[in-house]
Amino acid sequence: MDQVINCFHKRPEAVARLICFPWAGGGSIHYARWGKILSAIEVFAVKLPGRETRAKEHFFQSMEQIVDEVISVLLPVLKEKPFALFGHSFGAMASFALAHTLKRVHKLEPIHMFLSGASAPYLFGLNSTRRVWRKKKGEYNPKNTIPTVKHGGGNIILWGCFSAKGAGRRHRIEGRMNGAMYRKILANNLLPSSEMRIQAPTRSNLSDEEFLQWMTRIGGTPPELLANSEVMKLFLPVLKADLCVVENYRCNRPVTPLLSCPVTCFDGKQDMPHDLEAWKDISSGDFTVQMLPGGHFYLKDASNEEIILDCITKYLETAEMDYL
Repeated sequence: MDQVINCFHKRPEAVARLICFPWAGGGSIHYARWGKILSAIEVFAVKLPGRETRAKEHFFQSMEQIVDEVISVLLPVLKEKPFALFGHSFGAMASFALAHTLKRVHKLEPIHMFLSGASAPYLFGLNSTRRVWRKKKGEYNPKNTIPTVKHGGGNIILWGCFSAKGAGRRHRIEGRMNGAMYRKILANNLLPSSEMRIQAPTRSNLSDEEFLQWMTRIGGTPPELLANSEVMKLFLPVLKADLCVVENYRCNRPVTPLLSCPVTCFDGKQDMPHDLEAWKDISSGDFTVQMLPGGHFYLKDASNEEIILDCITKYLETAEMDYL
């Protein structure tokens, strides 16, 4: 198990286990040290091939490979006591994929899902509400995820999400636009975001120069590391390999909830907006969203990390009582 799981602080008396997946290009150290703080929880940080003590191993090519390896190692352990999942960005996708397979194949499910910095792997939630605009200087709201185009002169311009390949087919509206017509247009033209990722330009195929420019834009990586060509030679292949897994991961939007556990989403207020509300569809349990100051790697901030760990402790200790 030590080859795949990093557990700095083994706690056989723990009330629950927290399985953590890294962000794209990340390792296990960030999460493994949480075990010192979470005194009642045993933290298992997943180590993926191509990094840390597994640096000489080949990268995984698919999400299925990641899930299969983790299950092969952890399945007996997951049956022992309650467990929860935490993942940020790429790790959120991996957490969802693991939970999906555990429930579908092994009839196991976590007592809580903690998902951070990522949209759900499908486009929009079945019943989630969307606000297509907000007032100038209005507070950020995770539901304000859809761009709006306003146009005068008596014409109606529908908002839309367009791929890099351009807009889809145009539709002539006879008479007044209504909800039924609108839903029909969406049903005939929207694709799950997992399918859109297959068609969209991929970041994993960018040149190193373009890739570094993208990393600079999203933040979270110290400038001195980005400027260190030797470090980047080691880091870029790992990051690109993980992004390739995400870009090729496909998932259909669930018609009925896959899980019954609570789901908590975290995100940075200054990060690119994510469709957090769509995560609501994966479970019939309680759903909460907590926005914290910062960009994509907001969770590296010490004060934000404290809030996250307090939240995890509160939920898991309560969930363990319900589990018993």
